[in-house]
Amino acid sequence: MADVTGKFFGAGRKNNRNWVAVDVDEERIFFTYPKEFPVEVKKLRRGSQVTVEYDEVTREISSIVVISEAEVAKDKYDRYRAYQIKLLKECLEDSAKISKDKEDAKLIAFALFEKRCTPLAYFG
Repeated sequence: MADVTGKFFGAGRKNNRNWVAVDVDEERIFFTYPKEFPVEVKKLRRGSQVTVEYDEVTREISSIVVISEAEVAKDKYDRYRAYQIKLLKECLEDSAKISKDKEDAKLIAFALFEKRCTPLAYFG
């Protein structure tokens, strides 16, 4: 099969399972588990593999790939840690502008971080 070059090429539910789909323009991925996508669902048979970039990461995704919940959770946690580190750096920079005293700046930075940081449960 050829690579998928078009836009969103399908998502669906069958037997209460979420199947994989990729929107190459919007960079959205819908994961599937625990088994391969059924052949009879034609709208997901257009491609065998796509390259998708999201959250500054490029991945090869097969249209029938099976991705476990654990992999989804690990990916989300890894992205969350990167988000926290970036946010903390921004807070440290902002606090340095507020106070020239290093100890005060640290306290301000952590207060800013606590206020701005999205909880993991709400992180997308």
